[in-house]
Amino acid sequence: MNKEKAEPFWKKREFVALVSLLLAVLVWLAVTMYIDTNTSKTLDNIKVDFTYDSRQYTALGLDIVNEPEAIVTVRLAGSGTTLGEIGAKDIVVYPDYSAVKGAGAQQLNLIVRIVNSRYSSNVTADIVSGGRTVMVVFDTIISKTVPITPDVEGLNLAENYALNRTACSPMEVTVTGPEGEVEKVNSAVAHVQMDGAVTESVTRKAPIVLLDAEGNEIELEYATMNAADTDVIMTVYLQKELPLSINFINVPPSFDLSTLHYSLSRESLVVAGPAKQVDSLDKIDVASFDLSSYVKNQSYQLAVELPSGLMATENIDNVTLQINDSGYISRTLNVNNIRTINVPVGMKITPQSKRVTNVTVVGPRASVEKLGPGNLEAQLDGSDITVTSGLENVPAIISVPSCNDVFVVGTYSVQCQISGGQE
Repeated sequence: MNKEKAEPFWKKREFVALVSLLLAVLVWLAVTMYIDTNTSKTLDNIKVDFTYDSRQYTALGLDIVNEPEAIVTVRLAGSGTTLGEIGAKDIVVYPDYSAVKGAGAQQLNLIVRIVNSRYSSNVTADIVSGGRTVMVVFDTIISKTVPITPDVEGLNLAENYALNRTACSPMEVTVTGPEGEVEKVNSAVAHVQMDGAVTESVTRKAPIVLLDAEGNEIELEYATMNAADTDVIMTVYLQKELPLSINFINVPPSFDLSTLHYSLSRESLVVAGPAKQVDSLDKIDVASFDLSSYVKNQSYQLAVELPSGLMATENIDNVTLQINDSGYISRTLNVNNIRTINVPVGMKITPQSKRVTNVTVVGPRASVEKLGPGNLEAQLDGSDITVTSGLENVPAIISVPSCNDVFVVGTYSVQCQISGGQE
């Protein structure tokens, strides 16, 4: 029996495959170590990072004020294997701030840094296009707030109308930027050009213009404003001459104010206000007088108080009231008729006295002389009571139902027992 001759091991398929693999690895190592070490690669559109290493200038109290931008192309050199992995995220291009010593414009060199530690030792980087320097302006950043002055031209007001005031909203503007530029700002103005007759308040939007100390307009180079424009508000009022009157208080319910004759130190007053409000008035109460404080043959200086929204065109602070009391007399009477009004449900009010004594009444002689205690009435208002149980002095409103030209001077009260109130 013939035996088949054994095949040498170097001809076996497994051995050939192993040798081929080893040779491939050796070739790869050779290329990587001796041939592929000087491979290069370019990265385009790399933006210069002006915030990187900013502590170099912020430590000096400086900021960049010119908002620079720059884009460069970077060439990387190293092994092909490494360069195949590296990308734009692994590098940074930034200005060399070590040369900055103070405020001003400076031309700074650009630096390329490999920020990924995996590649920083075996890859080099250089700028090949886009420029190797960049202009950066430094200064101390400050803010300054100045008021805005409205400047209105061509405002033509209709007859009987007047300009009350002009104002801006916002009333001021804040300028922020380089100290040297901001310090030049002295004031701000908003110009408005008007056309046609005006009969009501008007608002116009206007750009804010900055001025220096000499009144010259300032064009900002690096600084910014927190508002570009403002509303100029022109408040226009209608003027009208109105008769003056007095608001009398503490008047007895039975008294007819038309029977009281009085005079004021001036009969009328020119007032100004919103047209709708002024048009609705045919007279104006300028002061209040407490009739219960009347004293015979006396004049009264009363402070002028105009209704809200109105103003006087003259500087009038007070007016003198003179009551025509010729023929007036006064008497002191007791009031025997006491009654309660506006008593809450469940409450009982019991006066502790059957009369109110020493009540002074004033009026024409013919009317006052015919009065007696039975002609007067005292009303106790239950809505004014503050206790729910116990004694309380309740104000008494004195009236003369039988006579409409007599009033009461002074204030009065009646002590009452209160019971049955809600706890």
